[in-house]
Amino acid sequence: MLNYNMGQLSHFETHAIDYKDYFSKLPFYPTAFGSFSCDNQYYTERDHFPECLILYTLEGEGYLKYKDQETVIPKNCIAVINCHHYQYYANLNTKHWDFLWIHFSGKCAADYVDLINDDGLRRIDLSNHLDFRQTFEQLRNLENSTDTYAGLYLSDILGHLLSQIIILSHNSYHQNSRPEHKAGIEQAVSYIRQNYNQPITIDELAQISRLSKFYFIKIFRQFTGDTPYHFLNLTRINQAKRMLLETNWSVNVIASEVGFSDVKNFIYAFKQATHTTPLQFRKFSVANTEKIL
Repeated sequence: MLNYNMGQLSHFETHAIDYKDYFSKLPFYPTAFGSFSCDNQYYTERDHFPECLILYTLEGEGYLKYKDQETVIPKNCIAVINCHHYQYYANLNTKHWDFLWIHFSGKCAADYVDLINDDGLRRIDLSNHLDFRQTFEQLRNLENSTDTYAGLYLSDILGHLLSQIIILSHNSYHQNSRPEHKAGIEQAVSYIRQNYNQPITIDELAQISRLSKFYFIKIFRQFTGDTPYHFLNLTRINQAKRMLLETNWSVNVIASEVGFSDVKNFIYAFKQATHTTPLQFRKFSVANTEKIL
């Protein structure tokens, strides 16, 4: 789906990047970028477009709807979205909305967008933190480069920008979070670490943190970067690693000691986390320890 209205007073500049065969192997690469100035009749509505998009406001204010969430993008603020999902962005309230944009793709593109937005939608204020226009100029300078490795330079520029946006996004969230939310999550984390060998439910953790179940899951991930279930599993797996190295206990015993009621589930979770089985982990670790000694 694609619907749009360019408005009556649109001015734009577009730069397309010549695609190279090796681009598909890169974590990121820009496909096109440019600047846009529009009146309050402008909008774009789209989904299932196989690229990601950065919007940065120079002047005025943009409106964005993405994944059933809404935000405005005022001056010096940025938003990053995956255009596969439904998006609607427009100039609704100002005489002119002037913005810079970058379309990009790559093996890591969608995952980084989710990291920035915490799988929702976040607007990040770059004031006094990051000069997006400098990054934009770096792309412009490399646009027509005949250097064989220009694509790698473009990927590096884009990767650095996205990493900085992730850090700013998460730091901004933590700074604006209510102190009792942080305290509640810390209590839940402490409870998991002390009782990992016992059956633990999400309802139980939410009650400890004094948050609703839905809100607890969301806040826990924002503070720890992980879901409660995955955090609990990793805590159990890390304890299992220690037991595999420090004891001669069987895999069945260790599975029970770290809180798994079924040894098959334990082996599966261990392999998912470490890409090896518990016995292979023990054998490899012991063999390498003997070589060092």
